[in-house]
Amino acid sequence: MIYIIHVEMELWDFMLEGIKNRKDVKEFSLDRYTNIFHHICRNYLRNIILPKCFLLGRTLRLELKKLHDGDSVIISAYTSPNLYHAIKKAVSDKVSVNLWMWNPIKSNPIFESSIGKLREMGISLHTFDKKDASNYGMEFHNSFYRMNVAKENVNNVSDFYFLGAQKNRGTEINEIINLLKPFRSLFITPLEQGDFISYKDNLRHIQETKCIVEILQKNQHDMTLRPLEALAFKKKLLTNNPNIEQYSFYNSNNIFILGKDDPSMLKEFIEKPYIDIDQDIIKQFDINTWINSFIN
Repeated sequence: MIYIIHVEMELWDFMLEGIKNRKDVKEFSLDRYTNIFHHICRNYLRNIILPKCFLLGRTLRLELKKLHDGDSVIISAYTSPNLYHAIKKAVSDKVSVNLWMWNPIKSNPIFESSIGKLREMGISLHTFDKKDASNYGMEFHNSFYRMNVAKENVNNVSDFYFLGAQKNRGTEINEIINLLKPFRSLFITPLEQGDFISYKDNLRHIQETKCIVEILQKNQHDMTLRPLEALAFKKKLLTNNPNIEQYSFYNSNNIFILGKDDPSMLKEFIEKPYIDIDQDIIKQFDINTWINSFIN
């Protein structure tokens, strides 16, 4: 059995639709059955070892107790050492507990300072970023997405679409906005939490564009979700990630690399039809393949 503990967010709801028919996987939002006391303990006393009941709701504690030897727990992004200690105490010693990082380590100083403590507890550390895997001795896994998406037959209302907070990449974003002035472009760059759009609205914009734009954060060396959204919805990709060529789905007809490809060819690039990618390649990046990599 694989048990996924995740943040409460629309993206995870969307992703988990891709595994709803699996009998060997359960999912649980850590915030679903917790209260303000649990949140205070996890967020403000993160380095203080506390009893399980201070950090985990009763429903989750009972669920974890059901796990058997050889089962695995995957926790996405939570980095409080006391939370992992509580989860380890809630399961058998032969249940593996895994932390999955979906952001660059340098963007999360709390995690960076907790690596030693987590390893001492026996937590397996995993990342989507190959350089972080090498630098911090973590296990690398491809990023993943729900690839069995329903594609709507809608008209394209934009040539290029970008969604993302600035995250110290404002200069790069403005340069790309200027580069794309001859085209129909939609750039959504929220400044505050209240400015973010829902993932449902994001999916609508994805389906209504010809090309998704990816702009990596500083210190990030592997792809964001944008290439996988493009792969799932058969959209082209404009990216500043030179490493994208290393991926099995790379096709110069579908992917334009800023800093490598000639900007004068953008018009030709956006007007050429999308070339379908082999389903065996697409499957490599599906959420089910990612989950299977944690099976002991």
